[in-house]
Amino acid sequence: MRIVLVIRNLAGVVGGAERAILALGGAMAGRGHDVTVCTYDRHQGPPHYAVPPNVRLVNLNPNPRPRRAAPSTAPEPEESVGAKKTRPMRAVLKRMELEFRPVRRMVWQLKNGKLVDRLAAFLAGERPDIVVVFLPTLAPQMAEVLRRSRIPSVLAFRNAPDRMLRRDELDLDQSLRAVTFEESLARYDAFSVLSDGYIDLLPAGIRQRTVYIPNDVDLSQFEAASARPLLERGRTVLYAGRLVAHKRVDLLIRAFAGIAQDFPDWTLRIYGEGREGAGLRAQVPGHLGGRIVFHGVVEKIEEPLADAQIFCLPSQVEGSPRALGEAFASGLACVGLSDCRGVSDLIGSDAGLLVQPDAAALAAGLSRLMSDPALRVTLAHKARETITAQGSERVFGQWEGFLSEVAARAGRADGGR
Repeated sequence: MRIVLVIRNLAGVVGGAERAILALGGAMAGRGHDVTVCTYDRHQGPPHYAVPPNVRLVNLNPNPRPRRAAPSTAPEPEESVGAKKTRPMRAVLKRMELEFRPVRRMVWQLKNGKLVDRLAAFLAGERPDIVVVFLPTLAPQMAEVLRRSRIPSVLAFRNAPDRMLRRDELDLDQSLRAVTFEESLARYDAFSVLSDGYIDLLPAGIRQRTVYIPNDVDLSQFEAASARPLLERGRTVLYAGRLVAHKRVDLLIRAFAGIAQDFPDWTLRIYGEGREGAGLRAQVPGHLGGRIVFHGVVEKIEEPLADAQIFCLPSQVEGSPRALGEAFASGLACVGLSDCRGVSDLIGSDAGLLVQPDAAALAAGLSRLMSDPALRVTLAHKARETITAQGSERVFGQWEGFLSEVAARAGRADGGR
């Protein structure tokens, strides 16, 4: 098959979707398919993650800007948390867009017409057997292309779908994104979600065209970590991910600080960067400066995982958290917060601890794990068992079968080369 994978930005961006789209591209190319990753990057420069061999990368933005700041860890719009203030006159105009579809279409075309034309021209030249769109930020633009040309298509949800479809009277920008996004869904042939439970959160009309395919985890990458006996590792609680508001790393810092004196031989190590980094570092009490340690972004997270016993992911929003899956594969005892669907679905009833989303409950959960070696070993073993279902070969086999079926059903390919 000729496969085109589409995502808005890759240049310098650190994130799960960016990593996943390149991994999928590499896997499909390795299975003999012709793969192109198409972006509309606003910045110049290479992706943060390596582009696999035999995968072509094309940026359709004719005028990408030089990057002045550090690599972006900003969340995509569907990950925003909380309403933004809107000026009165702008609010009136936004309200008109929401209530009158012709006005909404006109404004949208003015903003997106050139981008749609470039996407359409590119795909007309590529003649792909199937196109897969990651994240919703280009979903409406691609839907407009699909209206003009019937290319078999998949929209890959990278987060809980209800977040992208949520309308908020106090956040007109979010409401407009939600309406525009929902209107675009009819143009897609099929959909994928990262958790089986997410299918019920979709509009009823597209559920039968939706499949569950989780994030992959390269189990071989973490074999050395999982082989090391848990209780011989450092007494470390580890977090790995972006330092942005919806990850709630501040909650983890407060929880650990509250019990640090009870566990003087334990350390909290934080891996990652983001817009909240400076504020989080300032939050660390002075006397814990050597026990709450920030390490920045590392290329090989398997090495820190191999020397930790507990992994904590306090996120408010996750699709299917790759970092948690890698902690499972490394044989760590894991703890997350019960209000995050992606985290709670993966941990389930017995592959880790789920606690209420507040610092006191998280401190109690960490304290329970830190004081009970047998529980840590039991949860780590169950986590490793659980994650085998998300091994890379199995997941990419699911993707290949799914894409072949969608392409064949649309009459554009026979499912193979």
